[in-house]
Amino acid sequence: ASGDYVNSLESRLAQADKENRELNKELKLIQAIQRRQEKALGKYEGSNSDIPKALRRKDEDIRMLREQLRTVKEQMRDLEDSQARKDKHLQTIRDKSRHLEQ
Repeated sequence: ASGDYVNSLESRLAQADKENRELNKELKLIQAIQRRQEKALGKYEGSNSDIPKALRRKDEDIRMLREQLRTVKEQMRDLEDSQARKDKHLQTIRDKSRHLEQ
């Protein structure tokens, strides 16, 4: 009976050792994954500092483009007004010319 008890304990010990080895393998794998994630996160955080600068540059570019657009629209309105005045003046001259021809 004591031999069966010893065999049972040895079997349980062997099973515990096997589980311990499997858990150690899993722990090493998890640690390797964690190191890779930390490394990737470090790269992201390092490049992340450039993002606010890039956003500010883009905001400034947008502001300048809007200002240019506003200027071009104003110039376009001025040109359209000038063209309308010239067209009106030309029509007046044509009307006078027709009147003189009659």
